[in-house]
Amino acid sequence: MRPSLIVVAAAFFWAAAAAGAASPVDPGEAGRTQNAQHLVIAEAETPLLCFPVQAGDRFTLSWVHSVEMEDWQEVFEIEADGSVEVVATRFKTFGAGVPADAGQTTRLEDGWVVMEGIDRDVDPLAILATPRQKYRLSLAGRTLSLTPDGQPHLLTFRMTSDQPPANCTDADPSSATAPLQR
Repeated sequence: MRPSLIVVAAAFFWAAAAAGAASPVDPGEAGRTQNAQHLVIAEAETPLLCFPVQAGDRFTLSWVHSVEMEDWQEVFEIEADGSVEVVATRFKTFGAGVPADAGQTTRLEDGWVVMEGIDRDVDPLAILATPRQKYRLSLAGRTLSLTPDGQPHLLTFRMTSDQPPANCTDADPSSATAPLQR
């Protein structure tokens, strides 16, 4: 466990939320109801951040592809049953292992290849977020670094019902007070 990541990641999210950092792919508005589910981001089974969400909410993971050195973005949606699905992806160049059409539609948009209608369950979602690849999470119109301490992190994203884990920082943008850090 890296306790510094908990504090730094929570502070970074709140700072980004206060500044209203926009996502390059609109992930939708996260729900803010009392009975909302929570998207929990954990490292080695230790919850780091919790986000109140509802069915239909979307979030985006972005990173720099390690070979192509171009941004890559994947959009995920919270399903009614609490699962997480990848619904779309955007990237600028094709490389080895990139499918020609992963979704129902594939098109070019402002220099990006956009694939939508992927609708593939990825619950729980696990990523190795590395500083070199600049992994970012965009949710509710805010964007935060997944490596704010400059260290790689093996992160899992999963859903919980009702209450978040007791030791998890509830990332509520309305409580943000710190300036944006980049």
